Amino acid sequence: MGTRGLLGLIIAAQRHGMYNHFDSYPDGLGKDIMKFIFSLKPEEWDKMVLLLNDIEVLEWVDESSKPSPELQEKYTTLGFCDTGVNRQSPDDWYCLLRNVQGAKALPEILNGNLKHMIQSGLSESESDEYLKKMQKKGRWGEEVPDSGDEEEEEEPDLSSGLEDKEKSGGEQKEDELALESGHEDTDQVVNDGVAALAIGK
Repeated sequence: MGTRGLLGLIIAAQRHGMYNHFDSYPDGLGKDIMKFIFSLKPEEWDKMVLLLNDIEVLEWVDESSKPSPELQEKYTTLGFCDTGVNRQSPDDWYCLLRNVQGAKALPEILNGNLKHMIQSGLSESESDEYLKKMQKKGRWGEEVPDSGDEEEEEEPDLSSGLEDKEKSGGEQKEDELALESGHEDTDQVVNDGVAALAIGK
């Protein structure tokens, strides 16, 4: 079973997020993002910022739209497509980009292979509400004391209707990113950074 979440980015003061099905917690997706960041060489930092900010390079698509036949062929050839989920067809954005969910998308953006991300997620107020509920349950960051006057509510769905996407079982494939030499204490730094991010809100 997956731990659903988002690979979130703030670009030009706007929040964007692409659905991630597996390990979307600080020690999973958060740690993988930090590993990617620490693996970048100084010259790649600027390149990554430019790629993420350039609307001509990275396009955020609506999941209900259909990718062109050329994009279907390109991303299938690159191994991004998984037709074992959702509508089981490369004309479905979710299937087409399934194998580059989460932190796996970042190196593909950097090397120029991935130029599309599926926009999904919660509004800013919904995400703040969700974070408070997770903190209250002790599942994210510092626990928020219970005032006793709030009724327990159902958690908002991060997947924007994607809960039925995963029709096939199986384990997530591990895609370990190689770290640049000189980061011997990276795991500890990553863990500290992830903890700071979780508590920082």
